Amino acid sequence: MKKKILSIFLAFCLIFSLLPMGAMADEAKSGTCGENLTWVLKDGTLTISGTGKMYDYDYSDYEAAAPWIRDKYKIKSVVIEDGVTSIGSEAFFTTDGYPNITKVTIPSSVESIGGRAFFDCTALTEVTIPNGVKSIGGSAFLNCRKLVSITLPDSVEKLGDYAFYECDKLTSVALSRSMTEIGESTFAFCEALERVTIPKSVTKIDYNAFSHCDKLADIAYGGTKEAWETTGYEMPRNQTVKLHYNCDSFEGHYVPINVVKPTCVLSGRIEYLCPCGYEYTEYIPSRGHDYKVEKTVASTCSEHGYDLLKCKVCGDEKKDYKDDELKAHTYVDKVVEPTCLTGGYTEHKCSACGSSYRDSLVQPLGHNFKNGKCTRCGAFDASFKPASPELKITTASGHPKIYWDAVDGAAKYLVYRSTDGKTFKPYDSTTKTSYTNKSTDIGTTYYYKVKAIGTNGASSDLSSVVSIQCRPAAANISIYRVNDKPQLKWKAVSGATKYWIYRSTDGKNFKYFDSTTKTSYTNSGAASGTKYYYRVKAVAVVNGKNVASAYSNTKSLLTSLAKPSVSITTSNGKPKISWSKVTGADKYYIYRSTDGKNFSYWDATANLSYTNLSAKKNTKYYYKVKAVCASNSNANSAQSAAVSIKATK
Repeated sequence: MKKKILSIFLAFCLIFSLLPMGAMADEAKSGTCGENLTWVLKDGTLTISGTGKMYDYDYSDYEAAAPWIRDKYKIKSVVIEDGVTSIGSEAFFTTDGYPNITKVTIPSSVESIGGRAFFDCTALTEVTIPNGVKSIGGSAFLNCRKLVSITLPDSVEKLGDYAFYECDKLTSVALSRSMTEIGESTFAFCEALERVTIPKSVTKIDYNAFSHCDKLADIAYGGTKEAWETTGYEMPRNQTVKLHYNCDSFEGHYVPINVVKPTCVLSGRIEYLCPCGYEYTEYIPSRGHDYKVEKTVASTCSEHGYDLLKCKVCGDEKKDYKDDELKAHTYVDKVVEPTCLTGGYTEHKCSACGSSYRDSLVQPLGHNFKNGKCTRCGAFDASFKPASPELKITTASGHPKIYWDAVDGAAKYLVYRSTDGKTFKPYDSTTKTSYTNKSTDIGTTYYYKVKAIGTNGASSDLSSVVSIQCRPAAANISIYRVNDKPQLKWKAVSGATKYWIYRSTDGKNFKYFDSTTKTSYTNSGAASGTKYYYRVKAVAVVNGKNVASAYSNTKSLLTSLAKPSVSITTSNGKPKISWSKVTGADKYYIYRSTDGKNFSYWDATANLSYTNLSAKKNTKYYYKVKAVCASNSNANSAQSAAVSIKATK
């Protein structure tokens, strides 16, 4: 019977030993962790409940270690229920930590988190520190390598040294406004840490607080710049951190004020402005081209075929060449003749692509100079010296005017002037073959020489001298008939104080006739029916001597004929008028009236008498006679005085 019972027991033990561990996974474990606290581990969740403080533990003494240490690999999350007031020191600390804890729930009843409470919980990604926690012990979360962000409520007054040391996934931290200092190496080696919010209540920061936080870029500090400087903290030299003073939060901190979108080839940027006045620019890499085949081009004689690629975004184009054969060139020949300086050749140029080559080279012809200029290309001979001009002199409007024939190879002419005929100085230049010296004084004799300047800059010898006395300009006269007498008029001549009148009756032999200081002259003594010719000289008085201009132009006028002196009688009872011959008259016009007032042209005759044969008996007739010049009607005389008589037959 005993053997049977033993065999049954051994079989049961064997069956129990063969069951998988998972069959016992749902077995709950529990115990106490404080005077009024208990713990339960079930399905990977450790729940701590009750009221009051949790015991502090000592990992180095196995008997004083946390009671759940034996099941540390089973714990995946920790739930601490309301009523618990503290998390004990080293509550979740072992040599390799609690590698499977990912989440910890802490109630607002907790006032303190003990030192090294979650040391080496390398899988912990989420923990919320509730408002009510006043202190966090040293190294509390050291080496929690998956912890991403931490916000410390304003209830936290103290944060122990090394509290978040080597939390190398931690990217942002917001500290409590009740804290006054940040201890030694609190966030050292948090290599992913980018932003930290520090309240103005913090007045002391240990020099290693953020050591080796290589990605730390921004610190929002609630105090002033001056207050920050009193904390005693200095950033390591290998870190560039933007300090934002008077900023309590990064929320809404960076406000974009300008956005430039990236293009295919240019980077874009977003310009931010912090309410504290800090400016920041975020650069966005260029996108690169997105090409598509626009068209395919066949090869030519100068270029391989290619696909023309065009960017769908910006339109940029590029060619993707193919490894194909080029076509043969189609050459057109052109013969280029040699010039003085360049050789001749035959150019063979492809009509399709424009590529070319030359052969049949001919040497340059060289220059063929004549009078300082190449007859082929017009180039100038550097060794050429032009000939001296041959001068002549006259006056133009009273000023000396020199002139000469063009000198071969001359580009311009230098004019030299002298007033004594000995000392000549350069006076002016011209490209023409004449020169009028307008800046002269009447009565002064001027002497001139000219030098030709070649196109190559070489100058000729001076010409021979010519001279002339400066006289007033010649007047330009006009002639009029005033009261049947010649009247001359002209414009005042500069420098002239009087004018000499010259007269002629044949237009050849002029003699001095009169003088006037006016600009008009009437020849009141001119004989009737005579043609007179006139010239005028403008006269200036220099040093008491008369200096006369050249003759003016010639003007002529035939003076009006004298009025006939008429007498009247009868011949066979008919009126007969007679008169003496008028010098210059070719014939005579007869005017008749029957009332002595209204005279009409009646007849004409070349004789010196006229009988009115058609006169009526007993009618009184009145007559006037005009002497007529056949060649110039303007010279006709005025009508004679009236004579009258009564016809008797």
